[in-house]
Amino acid sequence: MKKDNHDGLLRILEKANQSILKELGEGMQEYWKISPRWVDEILNVLDKIYQNPVYKESHPDPTEEFLHLEDTLMAAAVERWSFIEHNGEDGNKDDLSRLLVIADKLNTELSTLANRRFPEPLFEILSIPSVVMSRQMPYFALEMDNWVSCPESNTAPIDITFDLYRQVLSLSQLYDRYGPKEKVSVFKVESWFLLQVTRWLRQTKEATKTWVINAINQDKFQRLNETVSHSSSVVDLFAMFNQAVDFIAELRWPNELQFCLFETFLSKIIGEGVENYCSTMEERIRHDIFPNEIDGQLDLHEASYLDKARYQLIGGRGLSNESLVPADYTPDLCVKLNNFEAVRERLDRLYPVMHGDYVAQYMRERLDHQTQYKPDNNNFLYSIKVVRAENLKSMDANGLSDPYVTFEIDGRQIVRTRTIYETLNPRWDQAFDIWRSERIVDVLAVVNDEDVFTADEECGTCWFKLAPDYFDDYQTHELKLDLSPQGTLILRISMEGEKNDIQFWYGKAFRTLKGTEKDVVGWMIDKITSYIRYCLSRQVITRILGREKGFFSSFSWTDAPDVQLSIQECEAALTPLLDFLEKNLKILNDNLTDANLRFVVLKIWTQILRTVDEFILPPLSEYLSDVRPLDEYELHIVFKWLELLKILFNGGEDGDAIPLESLENPRYFKLLAINAAYHLSTKKLIEYYQAEITTCASANVAIQADRSKSIYHSEHTVPDSSSKQPATNGRTHPIDLPDCDAILRILRLRHDRAAINFLHKEFSRRNDPSNTVVFEQKPLYGMPFNDNISTDSFEQDHLDTPTSPTMRPISPFSPPPQVLRETKIFQTGKN
Repeated sequence: MKKDNHDGLLRILEKANQSILKELGEGMQEYWKISPRWVDEILNVLDKIYQNPVYKESHPDPTEEFLHLEDTLMAAAVERWSFIEHNGEDGNKDDLSRLLVIADKLNTELSTLANRRFPEPLFEILSIPSVVMSRQMPYFALEMDNWVSCPESNTAPIDITFDLYRQVLSLSQLYDRYGPKEKVSVFKVESWFLLQVTRWLRQTKEATKTWVINAINQDKFQRLNETVSHSSSVVDLFAMFNQAVDFIAELRWPNELQFCLFETFLSKIIGEGVENYCSTMEERIRHDIFPNEIDGQLDLHEASYLDKARYQLIGGRGLSNESLVPADYTPDLCVKLNNFEAVRERLDRLYPVMHGDYVAQYMRERLDHQTQYKPDNNNFLYSIKVVRAENLKSMDANGLSDPYVTFEIDGRQIVRTRTIYETLNPRWDQAFDIWRSERIVDVLAVVNDEDVFTADEECGTCWFKLAPDYFDDYQTHELKLDLSPQGTLILRISMEGEKNDIQFWYGKAFRTLKGTEKDVVGWMIDKITSYIRYCLSRQVITRILGREKGFFSSFSWTDAPDVQLSIQECEAALTPLLDFLEKNLKILNDNLTDANLRFVVLKIWTQILRTVDEFILPPLSEYLSDVRPLDEYELHIVFKWLELLKILFNGGEDGDAIPLESLENPRYFKLLAINAAYHLSTKKLIEYYQAEITTCASANVAIQADRSKSIYHSEHTVPDSSSKQPATNGRTHPIDLPDCDAILRILRLRHDRAAINFLHKEFSRRNDPSNTVVFEQKPLYGMPFNDNISTDSFEQDHLDTPTSPTMRPISPFSPPPQVLRETKIFQTGKN
């Protein structure tokens, strides 16, 4: 009886199991519809059957039959795929749109199945999402392969393509998480969409210039608010950059190396965008500062021969005083200058967002060489910008020169700049491209003075080298070259090429910004330089002392008496300049950032010091000057003016503007030293000069001398590892005196035999090629300029680090083995 009951119960349980499994199987044929609650109820009934001792005794592994449901589920998944694929087809839809519909449907259905309906396997052995994905995903992958192989995929709309990418990436993540344990490599996301990301990057690169122009065109160049000193174009520019950076980041690209390549190429786009912004802004600012002139000069290139001659003879001195007064600085000019600083700061913040350090390091570890593009081994393209020159030799009777620059290779002229008239500190800002096939090229730079009636004369010369060994970091290097016999020439040189390195592009962007800022500030100073020179001139001193001579005064038997001026009268004579500076310093103070304000104001102060130096002393030359030396009273007025200007720049009684320690710089103390020595006897000056020579020689310090010395020992040619600056405590004179060049300039004012003989002897000694005693030795060229680098920033960490692996011990400023041409080192001085 018991056995019959046992067998009967077993049969009932088995039939119930079969019936329930059949019902579950039928439900699985529409797995996307069945209710999880219904499935749970069935599983609870099955669990009670399987846990029954009678059933368990006969079926030790009761879930084995449960696995048969997998075949039913796989067949249902294939049938469901056919339905989804068929519904995705539409006569009006292209393949891309059809794939997008299919991917969206799969994503919706599978994510619901895996995340909400059946996140856990049935009885821990049958995972509905896993079985479904194992059948459907290969079909979808095949559809993707077919689309990628079609030519239409290369021109598909970018926005729809990346909608598909996001759907595919989501499917890939679902498959990785819920797919079968033994997965087949189904999702080839990198190969499917690599071309599309490349297309997007190229389109972004092509659109960047237009974006930059639009941002500038829409900018009114007004401060955004009281606390933000830049204008809207900076915000718009970085809205574009940040959008592009976010786009790449949100791709969540599965291949790390390819992702780093995307970030690097995007940094190139950003760097070129910054370069376009700088060049466009430069052009507009230049037009703002010099609206009717070229570089602050009259445009004489189209003038007649007679007009050029007249201008060279009298320059702009026939103009009225009112026409000399430059236009005031404007708030929008200040905002434009602030924009460069704002771009630099935002670029600094964007670098860590792009994981710059990680990207650079990752690629360096996995790529053999970081150079993405470089010129053909047999051809090298150099870009040379002739920026400006300083302290040139005076060549004209007016105490100035009309300089232009030429470059010569093997005695042949290859480059000529325009002429800048009436200046010893010209600014050209002209760029030239030079193709060379030689690996090392010696270039002679000659600064010439243009003359109408006579042949042009040389103001100064220097040598530099063009070679890939010096410029293969493809960055822009600012070079400061000593001219012979005097002066400095500033060039910016780069070689065409680029590196597949995010730090390369960020470094290039930072250097572009710094160079643009320096150029803009230089133009701002050039704008007011002529007026500063007019106000701080011998003409003004002569006028206020009543020493001006008219036509009939030549017949007078008596000289006009000297006028003794009080400090108030000295200030009154300087009032036009003080008023102009005070008004413009306020404009700068109200509109510039603190950093820009300090930079610009100190540049103006430096120009004032340079102007004072130029009109109290003639330029350096072997010959006596025709300029009359200032008497003690005139010199006293000059330094009263200087003190008044120093008080203005310091902030008056409050002293809350530029600190005195910044105003009283080496150039300022040099002027004080000139004042102390100005009226010393010729004998004393010669003694102090010889003492200085002895001190420098004993310290083994080099001095800038003649052309041969500046050619063979330019600023960046001779290492200074063994050099020492001359110790001031080695001097024997009780007062600070000017340097040797300044003493020679003072001696040019002494019309006595001792001064004439000493000048001739000293310059003969300097021109002697065997003479090796020189005054000022400067460090070996090694790195591009990186002044004013912000701390804790990309600039601090990377801008002063070369992208090339090693520092080369040689210099691009060494001279050629043989001098290519013979010229006199010191030309005849006229002033």
